[in-house]
Amino acid sequence: MINIMKPKAGKEKKFGKKMSKMLWILIIAIAVVFIGAGICYAVARSGYVKTWQLASQLQKQQQASADDQKILVQLKKIILLPEDATPTMAVITDVGVLQKQQPVFFNNAKNGNHLIIYPDMAIIYDYEANKIMKVGPVQIATPVDTSTPAKASN
Repeated sequence: MINIMKPKAGKEKKFGKKMSKMLWILIIAIAVVFIGAGICYAVARSGYVKTWQLASQLQKQQQASADDQKILVQLKKIILLPEDATPTMAVITDVGVLQKQQPVFFNNAKNGNHLIIYPDMAIIYDYEANKIMKVGPVQIATPVDTSTPAKASN
């Protein structure tokens, strides 16, 4: 008697069930991705993202303003500041560039110092050490008018 082994019918059904289950999982995953993309697109088109970004920017500005006020309160304890002017304030992030532009004024400055600019003076202030690093006059360069030719002197 010759015994030829046939594959069992049960294994073919299991393979078919696994493939069918994998196919359904793949279809559901693709559907979820498309639905998610559609929702993101709809939200972006409706303006919610822009509104959220603007609210985030406003919150950052308010936080910066509150920090600036704390710095000014501390600075007013050690120097007399103009009351009638609102300063422009910034944090020094790349002192090397500033030192190349104005080496004398920024020679003792470091990254993290605050630059407070009033119409008539500029201040470099180290908030952590509570020290004024430098005070100097503000010089605004006036543009040279090149539209009228210079008169030749006789």
